Amino acid sequence: MKKLLLALLSVASITAANAQKNSILVFGTAAVEHRDQDAGANRDIELRSYHFMPGVGYQFHENMTAGLEGGFRYAAQEFEFDVIPGQRRSLLDDQFEWNLGAFYRYTHYFNQTFAVWGQFGLGYLNGDATTDILDTVGSTINIATLGDDYDGFRAYLTPAFAINVHNGWGLNFGFGGLEYRNISFDNGDTFGSSESSINFTLGQQINIGISKNINCKMRKRAPKEPGMDTRGEKPVQEDEDDEE
Repeated sequence: MKKLLLALLSVASITAANAQKNSILVFGTAAVEHRDQDAGANRDIELRSYHFMPGVGYQFHENMTAGLEGGFRYAAQEFEFDVIPGQRRSLLDDQFEWNLGAFYRYTHYFNQTFAVWGQFGLGYLNGDATTDILDTVGSTINIATLGDDYDGFRAYLTPAFAINVHNGWGLNFGFGGLEYRNISFDNGDTFGSSESSINFTLGQQINIGISKNINCKMRKRAPKEPGMDTRGEKPVQEDEDDEE
């Protein structure tokens, strides 16, 4: 039986203008995940993780924004199983990392209320990984610890759907994305020299966020002059020579 609790607050953003060129975008993502899984045959898996990543960008086009982002991520995974009858082993993996990189976001506006955007990011990673091994035999517990530092890079692509609710306040909805990670360990004898992974979570996560656009204003139409029955039509002018 698998239980999954995912609480994700993401894409909280503040901009100097709404969908306008030369504006500043400030945003942050935060996530908390807890997963318990019964793997069968007296095997249990527990996963805990959280992350926080703020960023700032320059909206150089009505649809395009580029900037910098950074933050930290923590992940812990505990795996318990029976080695032999009477001996229980528990593996606890801890991983804490910092990251800093650049991002590019393209936003498509359907109207004043609805929009979709996709964000691509590329960043540097630096962290440490630790594995605690606990063997329980009766009342005796033996503990061994392995650890190593690493650095590397990550690339990701994340889509999202946005709703402008009222006066610049909006809701953002995401459904996962695609991420590639490549890291190299300082001591290759502990966890190996390097590690690469591709994480595809599209459709496996639900990301819910809020956003606020400062000084967000609706575009106003110019007042109609007499004779302007349709938008863009010039007012009808009378020829003074035809007056009697």
